[in-house]
Amino acid sequence: MTGTAAFLGASGDLIAGGGMTIASAEAAGASGFAPFAAVGGSSLRHETGSHVNVRGMNLAVGFSREVMRGDDRILFGPIVEYGRGSYDSYLDDGTHGEGNTHYVGGGAFLRQEKKGGMFYEGSLRFGRMSTDYEADLPVGGITRRASYDTDANYIGAHLGVGHTAKAANGTERDLYLRYFYTRQNGSSATLSTGDSYDFHAVESHRLRTGARWTIPQGSGALILGTSLQYEFKGDAGATYHTGGFSYDTPSPSLKGLSGSLELGYRANLSKRATADLSVEGWAGKQRGVTFKAGLDWRF
Repeated sequence: MTGTAAFLGASGDLIAGGGMTIASAEAAGASGFAPFAAVGGSSLRHETGSHVNVRGMNLAVGFSREVMRGDDRILFGPIVEYGRGSYDSYLDDGTHGEGNTHYVGGGAFLRQEKKGGMFYEGSLRFGRMSTDYEADLPVGGITRRASYDTDANYIGAHLGVGHTAKAANGTERDLYLRYFYTRQNGSSATLSTGDSYDFHAVESHRLRTGARWTIPQGSGALILGTSLQYEFKGDAGATYHTGGFSYDTPSPSLKGLSGSLELGYRANLSKRATADLSVEGWAGKQRGVTFKAGLDWRF
């Protein structure tokens, strides 16, 4: 469950980061709602007391609209999100489990941009996640292959504040502070062995702060970024029922500090279209690589 909770968190990062950037560009000057899309991918190892490796793709699509209120610019619109991935979990007792997960959901976002460069933003989304799992588990003193499928509803939200400044040479700098909340509801599953699990709900509270520079380079722009992230909770527990007895399993946790460095490029494809691609390397509680891509096409 820690792996799937972390995967849902990646969707929140995509919407708050690349999704908001593309939504803002698409809405500029549009007479109504403008479509936008952002895609992300990741291959991350999460230290949880044991550890879990998660690989997957996240997609966010939606419509954005701008409304001017004096010098303030208001952006808002609906979002649809989808993700599919796989994971490998490794417990301290040597148990190795693996499986696949996917989610689909929807929601909305809101962003206010002030004349002096300050911005405030938020999003709310909800949906359903499906997961399957297979592992060799000791059952009655015998190691047997066990598997299950489970589904759970989820809700996610974020709040952010930041400042954008543009230098005389065209370099743009963003500073931000964002809080992310994700809750994956509890669920129950019956193993192929006949035993069962009651999975507890997983709540994630993350705080992320960082800076991002967009530096003009010829017809495009170089993207540099860095961030620090702290997960305050992210505990995943379960109760295992077998032979008329119930046992609480160990509770792996996503709690801890991580840091990242980002490198990317923004290419001007035409007068109406630009494409962004960036790669982010992570170290600390979560380790590995994520990437984001977006296309801005003004109709």
